[in-house]
Amino acid sequence: GTKAAGLRGESELQRLDNAAKRLHGLKKSVYEDYRDGLLTLEEYRSYKEDYDRQERSLVQQRKSMNEQSPEEDIDQKAWALRDLSELEREQGEKELALSYIERAIKLAESRNASYSFTVRGNLLFHKFEVLRSLGREQEAETLTDAMIAEHKNSMVKNDSYVFYGYLFKARLAAAKEN
Repeated sequence: GTKAAGLRGESELQRLDNAAKRLHGLKKSVYEDYRDGLLTLEEYRSYKEDYDRQERSLVQQRKSMNEQSPEEDIDQKAWALRDLSELEREQGEKELALSYIERAIKLAESRNASYSFTVRGNLLFHKFEVLRSLGREQEAETLTDAMIAEHKNSMVKNDSYVFYGYLFKARLAAAKEN
């Protein structure tokens, strides 16, 4: 469950590495079959060419994964931490959920300003939900009010802090009515 969610990126690298090892073994096997007279030179060259092409493709895929910018890496890590937080909250591990979402927020805050208005509000909304599930509803509401007050008059047209702040307040109001 939780561990698998955190290893998605690693599993893709592992898949590429395993495919490269398999290809290396196939290339070696084809050469041995040629050497033992089981394949003609033409068959050997055909297989080798195909395996070389596949290997170049794997190397390119691996290279493109490694060329990911630090900003993209932060995005993925922040969302992975948010997802882990949500998983832990659903499984009743609320304190752990809070620690994951706080790490996601800290990571998002380390990124450039353009990121703040698209994602940070969402991350904070999840933190407020975790606080509410911990019985710390008043703390969540106080943080929400402060976030809205700070960003209500921003120059950004669709500020996610304000949007998610009001969304959380609406959920609180609906919960109180029920």
